[in-house]
Amino acid sequence: MCRSVERKKRKLGNRIALHVCVLLLIFSAMLAGCGSSTSSTSLTSSEAKTETLGTQSDSKNQQNAQEMARNEIQTETSNSENNQTADQEQVAAQPAAAQDRKLVYKAEITMEVKEYDAVKPSINKLIHRTGGYVTEYSDTQNAHEHGGVYTVRVPVDKFQAIITQLEQLDVERFERSYTTQDVTEEYVDLESRLKAKRLVESRLLGYMEKATKADDLLSYSDTLATTQEEIERIVGRQKYLNNLVSMSTIQLRVYESSENIAAKKLEEAFGERIGRTLTNSLEALVELGKGILLAAVAVLPFVIVFSILVSPIVYIVRRRRHSRGSSKQKE
Repeated sequence: MCRSVERKKRKLGNRIALHVCVLLLIFSAMLAGCGSSTSSTSLTSSEAKTETLGTQSDSKNQQNAQEMARNEIQTETSNSENNQTADQEQVAAQPAAAQDRKLVYKAEITMEVKEYDAVKPSINKLIHRTGGYVTEYSDTQNAHEHGGVYTVRVPVDKFQAIITQLEQLDVERFERSYTTQDVTEEYVDLESRLKAKRLVESRLLGYMEKATKADDLLSYSDTLATTQEEIERIVGRQKYLNNLVSMSTIQLRVYESSENIAAKKLEEAFGERIGRTLTNSLEALVELGKGILLAAVAVLPFVIVFSILVSPIVYIVRRRRHSRGSSKQKE
């Protein structure tokens, strides 16, 4: 009996120990699960923090890039202004012979001639022969003056030659005056500005290629459009100055003196009277012939009708006269 009781106690102890082991295993498993969930939660939060920090760093980098771009553009602009000032000072410091000067020549010429109509074709031929052209022309003819005013553009290398040839025409009085405008400083300033704007344009194109946001792209595009407009204005002004430098301007006034006009009128007065009288006589004779012809045409229908009506009567009268004459001869 004692042995059976001991065996039962041992079995009960073993069961209790087994249950305790199982409970310990379950408790340890629960602890492990809580630890893993905690670690995964901490990992997720750390990853989220990392992504947030990355986004913030990207935005900061983009803002820094934009600020750097703007600073570079402002730096280029300020450098261009400094370069313009330096170039202008350099141009002013250089001697005139050492510079490629940009000079605009203008002349005003007044010519009094004996016969304007005779000189006018020679002036037109001279302008075309020197490679020039007329931009404006006005003609005046009244009791006191007969002449014209020309605005002529000629190549700068023919400027002095055409003035000399005009003076050699049949003129009674020749007056001239010159003006010279130096546009070298303005031209150098335009070249410096154009160089700086070209550099800004290339930088903006590079920034547009690297831009990732629509707002940045629009901002760069607006700045680029403004820069390109300024470039077009500078290039247009350069072309205008080049045209002024390459083609000189001459204001030419040619007129016939009032004394010559009065003498011509006195010489031509009697001849004009004879010619006018003969012309009037011929016109009167022509008008008379026209009136006679029209009267004949107007009377012709009446003559035809009258002839048709009178012809039978004339025929009958003639026959009666003829018959009476023949009867008298028989008697």
